[in-house]
Amino acid sequence: IEASTALEIPDLLRLVPGFQVTYYNGASFAAAYHGAADQWPPRMEVMVDGRSVYLSAYAAIDWSALGLALEDIERIEVVRGPNAPTFGSNAVVGSINIVTRAPFLLQGAYLRGTVGSQGTGIGVGRLGARIGDWDTSLTIQYQEDDGFDDVDDHTRMTDVRLRGDYHISPEDTLSIQLGLSDGEVGADGQDQVFEPFRDRKVRSSYQQVTWNRRGPSGAGYRLNLYRQHYDSDDEFRVDASGVIPGAYLPLGWFTLSTERYDLELQQNLVPGEHWRLAWGLGGRYDKLSSELMLRSRGRVARSSGRLFGSAEWRPVEDIVLGLDFLTELHEGYG
Repeated sequence: IEASTALEIPDLLRLVPGFQVTYYNGASFAAAYHGAADQWPPRMEVMVDGRSVYLSAYAAIDWSALGLALEDIERIEVVRGPNAPTFGSNAVVGSINIVTRAPFLLQGAYLRGTVGSQGTGIGVGRLGARIGDWDTSLTIQYQEDDGFDDVDDHTRMTDVRLRGDYHISPEDTLSIQLGLSDGEVGADGQDQVFEPFRDRKVRSSYQQVTWNRRGPSGAGYRLNLYRQHYDSDDEFRVDASGVIPGAYLPLGWFTLSTERYDLELQQNLVPGEHWRLAWGLGGRYDKLSSELMLRSRGRVARSSGRLFGSAEWRPVEDIVLGLDFLTELHEGYG
């Protein structure tokens, strides 16, 4: 990651065999595995520290609203292929887990600025310190670019991310993460009747609490609770008076609001030198509001639960045999 010339997280996925990364427009990435892509590539789970950023509204990822600076990433774990038993039904094509750096690795001050063509500008500032028994880091990032020529697809985004880790004992760690992204992107306007030049306002936020217990052998527990919220405002009106005198047609399919609450408990076991086991359960509540996308309903909500498990046996150094299972229960939309 540090050696790459990437400006955005999707750029890093160009280095993964089998991945295709492109722009839908200058403000929107499309990243997919083995070409299964469109404007909003579905069927691929993306997580940040175990927090799913898969949007139920689009069935895809809004990469512009992740709120994560490249400098805060420790590694990116990619599973190329179906991985639903481990990460749920969204991981039909593959899964990506972005793991951020622990605050004790980010002590001190850091500042970076980048400028380039097409109005590109990136500023990143980070401050890490130990406050009492907490290791903390605060990162602020601003990104802008003008997108492609002759298309309204610019980007202006500000991201703020705070993380604090408290070491309860040698085996137990409590981590708290807070994040906010706010800005605007050009909504692909091409100065046409149904695609006028306009801005799409985007705001996302999250709060995450994670407790980890890890023993010397690698066995332990992980309890993860998070809430995330995403808003997109793209509503505009089109003059339809040529068809109906005095009529205006409201449009803006990207006008919506989503909210998610998720709780998951996982246990890792190491019963022998050649065995690794894991099992867990979780619950999720999703809510989506959109007057234009949902028409008369306006709002839908869904609850779901999951139970999963995984076993690995390594009989010899170069061979690993695995067995995974997942069962999910989904409540109908209401």
